[in-house]
Amino acid sequence: MVVFTDSVRLNLVRRAFRLEWFTAGWMLIEASVAIGAGVAANSLSLIAFGADSLIELVSAVSYCGGSMSNCATEQSFPRASSIEQAG
Repeated sequence: MVVFTDSVRLNLVRRAFRLEWFTAGWMLIEASVAIGAGVAANSLSLIAFGADSLIELVSAVSYCGGSMSNCATEQSFPRASSIEQAG
């Protein structure tokens, strides 16, 4: 098992947060485009794809929704995994 110093762990947590928020932003764009295109084309499949992206977005935001210290610990993992399993 690798043990990191506090500064290395903090940098890794910050990088993880940036990646997770970037991913959440991408999912928001993906959902908006898919739902908009689905409504414009009257396509239930595109609307469903957009809704699925919204479910993934809720999972990502619930994972990082707490403070940075809570997300860095394993306290937020059960909540995020239970939401993801429901989707």
